[in-house]
Amino acid sequence: MAIRRVYTDALKEDMIVCCAVLAVAMVVTLAVYRKNRIPMEDMIKQRHVEEGERRRSQAISQMEAARSAAASRMSAARTGAGSRLSVARTAAGSRMEVARAEAGSRLEGARSDAGSRIEVARAEAMSRLEGGSVVEESEKKVDAAVVEAGKA
Repeated sequence: MAIRRVYTDALKEDMIVCCAVLAVAMVVTLAVYRKNRIPMEDMIKQRHVEEGERRRSQAISQMEAARSAAASRMSAARTGAGSRLSVARTAAGSRMEVARAEAGSRLEGARSDAGSRIEVARAEAMSRLEGGSVVEESEKKVDAAVVEAGKA
């Protein structure tokens, strides 16, 4: 009889702990539930588009900086002799073309690099999802690939 009572008391305590853990899990589940979840592939595509837009704006700002530098050089050359003006125009134009070409090649390289890294991260994420891995790890790797692509 005493053994049965000890066993019943221990089971009762375990059930109380289990019910408390279940209640906490339910509250957390209800707190993080979203009705209109965005699929992971769409999130990756959205990040890729945002990264492309950021790089495009960065390339445009570099071109604008080169254009303003060229304009300031041209205005400085206008105050000098006529021959210096033509030389400065040629130099500024070639520098601006070089800067434009460099910005375009950097943008294309960054796009392809970011695209390949995102594709690798997507493939890893999908394989891990099929294997039962945690989604958060794959999202971290995708974020890391996007950040690395942003640094390139």
